[in-house]
Amino acid sequence: MKSEQVGASPRNTHRTLNIIDEFTKEALVIRVKRRLNSTDVVDALTDLFILRGRPEFIRSDNGAEFIAKKVRACIGAVGAKTALSRQDRRVRTAIAKA
Repeated sequence: MKSEQVGASPRNTHRTLNIIDEFTKEALVIRVKRRLNSTDVVDALTDLFILRGRPEFIRSDNGAEFIAKKVRACIGAVGAKTALSRQDRRVRTAIAKA
């Protein structure tokens, strides 16, 4: 799962929630809203659990909407494990220098 900000100006930005199957690279969910929160993430995950069953694990970035207690409880309730993405140190350095 990943959330990204899209837009030319701060007042005209939208966030995208992207849920991708790591094995097949299939985009399972793409949601676009002005604001995304943990409820949006739980709704998307619940829909996927119903349609596709329980995943072995879920990897996400470290955004607040993904590390919220509500999201962790939803993932834990179906018995899936969580894994947070870690940016490579070189990537963080490149971003900081840019």
